[in-house]
Amino acid sequence: MNKDTLAIKGISDLLPGERALMKQFSSGEVDIDDYLHKHAYGDQICNLTRTFVVMKQDFILAILL
Repeated sequence: MNKDTLAIKGISDLLPGERALMKQFSSGEVDIDDYLHKHAYGDQICNLTRTFVVMKQDFILAILL
């Protein structure tokens, strides 16, 4: 990925290294972080929700629920 390029990926489409970055992500809200780290992936696989990750290089800028 180009250093100036933004990428938006579904949580279930993240590569292993990107998943590791997501596990380190903190929104500053305990309940949101708990959901992201424990439930977001499974909920997307079951078609209950959609979660997207906005990345620039190896840095997560935002997670959209």
